[in-house]
Amino acid sequence: MTRATSSGRVPQVGPDDPVSGQSGERGNVDGGLVRVWARHGRLIGSVGIVYLAIAATGRLAYALPHLLRDVAPWSALDLKYRYNEVGQWFAGNQVYGILDGAVYPPASYAILWPLLGWMPLDRARLVWAVSTLAAAAAVGLLVYRLCASAAPRNRLLVAGLAFAAYPLQLSIFVGQLGIHLVAAAAWGAFLILRDEPPGWWTDALAGLLLAASLVKPTLSVPLVVCALLASSRARPAILVASIYLVLTLIAVAAQPEGLLVLLRDWLEIAGRRVTIEGGVPNLHQALAWAGVRSWMAPSSLFMLSAMTLWMWHRREADPWVLMGVAAIVARFWAHSALYDDGFLLLAMVALFRVVSRATADRHRAQVWLFAVAWGALLTPTWFFFDFNPPLVRLIHSGQAILWLAVMVSLMAFANVRPVPTPPRSSE
Repeated sequence: MTRATSSGRVPQVGPDDPVSGQSGERGNVDGGLVRVWARHGRLIGSVGIVYLAIAATGRLAYALPHLLRDVAPWSALDLKYRYNEVGQWFAGNQVYGILDGAVYPPASYAILWPLLGWMPLDRARLVWAVSTLAAAAAVGLLVYRLCASAAPRNRLLVAGLAFAAYPLQLSIFVGQLGIHLVAAAAWGAFLILRDEPPGWWTDALAGLLLAASLVKPTLSVPLVVCALLASSRARPAILVASIYLVLTLIAVAAQPEGLLVLLRDWLEIAGRRVTIEGGVPNLHQALAWAGVRSWMAPSSLFMLSAMTLWMWHRREADPWVLMGVAAIVARFWAHSALYDDGFLLLAMVALFRVVSRATADRHRAQVWLFAVAWGALLTPTWFFFDFNPPLVRLIHSGQAILWLAVMVSLMAFANVRPVPTPPRSSE
């Protein structure tokens, strides 16, 4: 059964919908995975949820000790870098070109100060652990809410990835920012994209969250651009820019040098220390292997511009499908590592919403793609490190091809027609 949405459009729901659990009027769907889900979906979903719980418990039990104490030489290594950089920055000492790893823009240090800048390292590690788990919970809650077209059991299959997928474990190992950025960018986007009359307070909170997500702009810029485009309103964009400017000025006030000098030093050191090795396949790696490193920045800007232009013409589509595309762009347009793959949860949300709306003749490809991507995010971390280098590169390449296929699928769906808000399924 379908109902008209708030936009006045009626969503298309296929027969025996494999995600929402609804029934249509065209008879049974022909296709292996779809037919299996239609017959055994409750059992598969229950087993999947139990597996997510076991995987999340195991990953957290293994990773959290590394964040809280020095179990290995690399335990919380990135967190220690950020802690030192924030402390030196607000002590008025130079960091660009002095501290290894200090490649973040000035505003990032003001954003990180509340979590790192006012306490001893041991306490900062504990605060970071609590904030990491809180961010994961916030992401899981939002994912559950965004998958509202489906039965609760099926929504948990996506929301549970916030704790069970490999990005959280790897972020915790070294104290990275990944899950914090996902939470800030996703909730900021949600506040300005929800189907309610906009208000100053919600826009201000969204602006603060989106500005905070820019602590690592090489990851979050595509998401912020997408959210602002999809909102089609000027006020959120003005608020994000204004808040980010204020954060920059707060950071600059702690340094003896002026704004222009700091920005020049940051751009110089960031361009010189572009990371190529140690990340997942991305545009910068491809250009480095081709011997044209000088094309990195122009190529990234071109990719971002192409995404922006395409989204401007598709801004009437489901904004969370567009956010899914932006999340995959964020993975490829510049350097990223496995612990940054938390953004791919937004691509899973988008794919889930597409599957929830797809007509019967589109079910098979979309459901298979969702199933493979779900399994890919649950890849054991030792797959990425314990094999010989050629096999590890093959695994990375396979995942890159998968997410590019997801992006193409989402773009094709957004190109077909505006996507209405789905009806909510009861179970």
